[in-house]
Amino acid sequence: MNTSWLRLFLLIIGITGCALMALAWSLHRPRKWEPHQVPIAFWYWRNESAKQTDIDSALKHTGARTLFLRAGQIDYKDGKLKRIRRVTGVLPRGTDVHLVYNGTPALLDKLESVKEAELASAISAAYLDDLKRATKDQSHIAGVQLDLDMPTRLLKRYRDVLHSLRQQLPPSTTISITGLPTWMNSPDLAAVLLETDFWIPQCYGAEIPDEFDELIPISSVEGVTDAVTRARALGEPFYAGLSAYSYVLLYGGDGRLLTVRGDMNPATIANDPHLKFIERKPFEPARNSGAKVTSEWRYVYQARAAGVVDDMILRAGDLIVVDAPSTESLRATARAVRESAGEHLLGICIFRLPSLEDPATLASSSIEAALKDVDGSSDIGIKATLASEDTLLVSLENAGPATPLLNESITIDLTVPPGQFRIAGLRGFSWVDLLCNSGDGTLQHCSERLANTIRLRASALPVAEVAEISLSAKAESPKQLPVDLTVHLDDGRTIRKQQLLQVTFGD
Repeated sequence: MNTSWLRLFLLIIGITGCALMALAWSLHRPRKWEPHQVPIAFWYWRNESAKQTDIDSALKHTGARTLFLRAGQIDYKDGKLKRIRRVTGVLPRGTDVHLVYNGTPALLDKLESVKEAELASAISAAYLDDLKRATKDQSHIAGVQLDLDMPTRLLKRYRDVLHSLRQQLPPSTTISITGLPTWMNSPDLAAVLLETDFWIPQCYGAEIPDEFDELIPISSVEGVTDAVTRARALGEPFYAGLSAYSYVLLYGGDGRLLTVRGDMNPATIANDPHLKFIERKPFEPARNSGAKVTSEWRYVYQARAAGVVDDMILRAGDLIVVDAPSTESLRATARAVRESAGEHLLGICIFRLPSLEDPATLASSSIEAALKDVDGSSDIGIKATLASEDTLLVSLENAGPATPLLNESITIDLTVPPGQFRIAGLRGFSWVDLLCNSGDGTLQHCSERLANTIRLRASALPVAEVAEISLSAKAESPKQLPVDLTVHLDDGRTIRKQQLLQVTFGD
């Protein structure tokens, strides 16, 4: 064989090899899901059943048809197992409900010694009792879910618990479990999953920062991608569990973690005058100039003196850290699921169901925008209303879905006739300045009698919230008010809007 034929032969072999490698890669590449193809579910984690209005809102915004409802806890006391904290209220309607049972700290501490069949019996008894209740409430129960934070070394025992539970429940019962990130490397996990119909790996909250200087978000794109890739490799059907909640971390003056709270309103902290605002920054900055911030945000505050904030006891110098999600951070992690989860994906399950009573969780409209993978535009509505002949109300409403950053993130300048209005009340605004024009055209502080600009700042304006200023008029109110609005959004954008506000009469 001459040299030219040899080269041609080697070239053909090389091309064939590359083609085979490309084919193998395409066969192993996970299926990429479109947003509308992925079913949505929610967890609900309160002591009372979800309100039907909250469920209907979530269904409307996201099309969700599945709810995982914590129905109680299994406790261990005096050598006996029993269900406590049974969920109160009417069980939800209009959706498929999976009843979830988790363990108290007392049970988790004794998991190594509790007999597997006895634990299964306690769960079975609670579930069968709730099935009777569901019939009365006209609620459709689709299955049972166990949320036991079983140590990885005890996964074999978990398998036995699930096997025993299966034998004690009606044959058609769907059984699922939640999964900890630490389980992914265990060779025992596969046997556990064989005892379930599906599972929900929690792609968040793998580690809580014990020290103030540790920068660990609740959730990240990298962490979610890794979790769903590992779940895909196990070959069992799963929902990907994503987070849409904030939490508050309290650190002592020495930087050590004291308390974790997942039920506090970030706006309450931002508006508290006894807390000094120290810092805010994204866990991951935007990749380039003009790009959106797609990570959660970290806010830091310091207690000026000893006190209490929403039942959290503070000492002077204590540090509060708020880890807050955004529409863009949830959007980025949902996209990571769709691109990496593959064909075994059953859907995305969001922790937690949005509720007006749960300000620590993203609003329904924000979750909707994130899951549909659309830009979270900002809609801050402003209106001026004459409540009476001598009272003018100016209000801002955040219609979402994008949310402003915390701490002085919204500024509004109202241009008014000098000395014509007196500030009668504030709600939702954290700061007000009276300003007037200086000789060089800039604004400077001045008295109420001379002021022709009222500058308002809001430290926080969550979606669906309203901030309002009440002005007492000394003369006839103008029919129009020039307004200059600046909003700093948590995706890194700054929105500026100038408009001539029409003054309307109230009802």
